[in-house]
Amino acid sequence: MPPILKPKVSFIVPSYNSSKTVSLTLESIFEQTDFDCILDVIIVDSSDKDQGRISLKKYQQEKVKLIELPQKTWPAIARNLGAKEAKGEILIFIDSDVYIERTWLSAIITAHKEGCLFGSGGVLVAESQKHNSLPVAQLYLQFNEYLAVGKRHKIGVVPSCNMFCDRSVFNKAGGFPEIRASEDVSLSLIIGRSTDVWFIPEAVAYHIFRENWDSFRQNQILLGKYVIIYRKILSPSMIYRWVFPIFLFPLFIFVKFARIIGRIIKAGPVHYLNFIKVFPFFIIGLIFWSFGFLKGCITRIKRNQS
Repeated sequence: MPPILKPKVSFIVPSYNSSKTVSLTLESIFEQTDFDCILDVIIVDSSDKDQGRISLKKYQQEKVKLIELPQKTWPAIARNLGAKEAKGEILIFIDSDVYIERTWLSAIITAHKEGCLFGSGGVLVAESQKHNSLPVAQLYLQFNEYLAVGKRHKIGVVPSCNMFCDRSVFNKAGGFPEIRASEDVSLSLIIGRSTDVWFIPEAVAYHIFRENWDSFRQNQILLGKYVIIYRKILSPSMIYRWVFPIFLFPLFIFVKFARIIGRIIKAGPVHYLNFIKVFPFFIIGLIFWSFGFLKGCITRIKRNQS
């Protein structure tokens, strides 16, 4: 029998002042067991010229292409620019503060051959941060639905930190909505109208989180603000319209908290024991997120078709 041909893939890595972490990202890509399936690795760098520009001198890889942008660019725009240059059948989006296990790509290719055209892998905190309460709290705040446990299943939305998408599906969706934040939520909602969204927990990615309080605060406020803004734009539900989100805010927070607790308990003893240890940091982060959510509720937007 002739050998089964595996699909060819492209990795797209948006980067902004990530010279301290992107080396781990790239090294993890180069170490994939299915490295031969990788056609190209596109790095789209919009770092500050005086501190964050990436040097590729240490990466003597013909597959690597660096696109340098003149100014700071939203991740969604950087990903779309990278996708235009990519040659693969499967587009893989990896953030520059994320590194992946050696078998990550193998798990994604297997899922793709079995009909999973869009989705993401599981997320864990970086090994160097697993004893640091602030990064662990962020794992449970931002990725509680994507902990690397359980079996493959359909899901509503997936994060862009380790996302894969069949090129035809990506093109049909028009790429990432070019917005400030929550572009992964928006893309998932758009693609989910016609294609199943999949979570592949055996494809494990490790996220390097912020370790200072000011960045932690700003990021949680940003996430809370934009998740409601783009739900208002993209969701047909009336609960996201007008002043309803403000009146329903206590219910939203209760449901969010209850879902997080349920997911962490379901993830097993290691996770819920870690969660108990970082619970005060988690609550502080949830308060910051709530401030952002309320800001998003009163932000005036223009509704348009996506």
